[in-house]
Amino acid sequence: MRTVRITFYALCLCAFAVAVVFLVREYRKTERLDAVCGVWIAADNRSTLRIERYGRKHLIVVKRLDGRGRIREACHELFYRGCIGYRNASGRRVDLFTTPRKDALLMIPGGSYRRLSLETNP
Repeated sequence: MRTVRITFYALCLCAFAVAVVFLVREYRKTERLDAVCGVWIAADNRSTLRIERYGRKHLIVVKRLDGRGRIREACHELFYRGCIGYRNASGRRVDLFTTPRKDALLMIPGGSYRRLSLETNP
């Protein structure tokens, strides 16, 4: 009877530890995604990014000028798997990297961006 009780307590402790580890991982993932939220403009001024949180999801809206001067807009859901990224319309992965101060963003493929103030509406 005593070994059953000890085994039960050990299993409860392991389940609690797994839950804590999962919650910490989710918190860190959300924290990293929240850090890139805002409006970003490309170095060549031909495209902008708007990253926002909608409920539990983070969305990126990419606006680009095509060759004819028309604005093309696409919306994608961000994910965090080792780094921040999303899948574009053709299913390819696009990764986002930021500087430690979070004022510059590198999109691979896609180029470099700098953060605009939140009052600016591109």
